Amino acid sequence: MPKIVSSVARKDYPAEGIRKGQTYYSWKPYRGATQRSATYPRPSQLTNSKMKGVYEAMESMTDAVSQATSPEDIASLAGECATACRAIADEYRDSASNFGVAGTNAEWEAKADSIDSYCDDLEAAAAEVEALSIDDYIDEDEAGEREVKKPTKFDELSESEKDAMLQACVTLVEEPQCDA
Repeated sequence: MPKIVSSVARKDYPAEGIRKGQTYYSWKPYRGATQRSATYPRPSQLTNSKMKGVYEAMESMTDAVSQATSPEDIASLAGECATACRAIADEYRDSASNFGVAGTNAEWEAKADSIDSYCDDLEAAAAEVEALSIDDYIDEDEAGEREVKKPTKFDELSESEKDAMLQACVTLVEEPQCDA
């Protein structure tokens, strides 16, 4: 990973949205040009390897999960992330089988195994999200204010109950980490 440097801009960098006097971050990827950003760089911005795809999938899932409106959306996003990451694990395995250096092959196989383990954890979390029961999130104090006395669907819950259930879903999906 490249070293990230925080600096104060001495001039405007309009392409990056950085104005003179503003704090920004810069880094130089291996064999690449210096990059600048007004916000701290994400892991996908710091690498040029196959892992960039894993990081991008994780970041897009995290961004989309924060905007999700139902547990089904969250489970679906986790499944999509796992599918994208498994494709990258397969790329690592293909590279390992086509490359003739024993140490590198073992390293790539280990990365592929680590990514697969992350995908398994993510799919398990998605299954847990799908298995969550609405009954666990019903607030009996709010029962009198609700049109439906005994909710059976997510949409029938009050806003605070929905928020509590969605937060539980987000927590389940964001727990798995890829340590490849």
